[in-house]
Amino acid sequence: ESSSAKYYGEIAQRLNQCMDKAFWSEEEAAYSSFLTNGSLHHLCELTQSLFACCGACPPDKLPVILKAISDKRLLPITLSCSIFKYEALLQLPDLYEQQVFEEIAEVWGNMLFKGATTFWETDKGAQDFERAGSLCHGWSAIPSYIYFRYGLGIRVTSPGFASYGIAPAKKGIRNCRGVIKTPGDTLTIGF
Repeated sequence: ESSSAKYYGEIAQRLNQCMDKAFWSEEEAAYSSFLTNGSLHHLCELTQSLFACCGACPPDKLPVILKAISDKRLLPITLSCSIFKYEALLQLPDLYEQQVFEEIAEVWGNMLFKGATTFWETDKGAQDFERAGSLCHGWSAIPSYIYFRYGLGIRVTSPGFASYGIAPAKKGIRNCRGVIKTPGDTLTIGF
């Protein structure tokens, strides 16, 4: 490990500890988004998700914040940021894998039932933003990533697919198949 990596790793660890200390609300059992004049406020799924994804949430608090997300007691996350919610919840796949795949099926499946042939900007489609919603939006392709990364369980372990692992989801999805072209091979995965 280089001296720069060690240095910045230590700074990141200290910053995460400071964020945990400053924004954790014992009373709410969640992280607040804002600290204003010594007062914590604004509880949302995005804040919990980002704390989980960046490592600022200690292991003992992770199940607590993921439960807060799962219970839907916080301000909901937007479709554009749902990748962070799913990545956070899938840190405990035995508890939340089923919920993630069911939510994806509900939200994006609803688009399909309404005739979508592309991923919409929001689940309201063209009707959102005073009838200016985009019907083809990059950030809404989140299910494509989640299905390959977690559904099929493809995990690249070294650059350029020189090595990889496959550990498919156990809950919430069945009959999943995918083909991935790598620099050295074509992987066909299905169950």
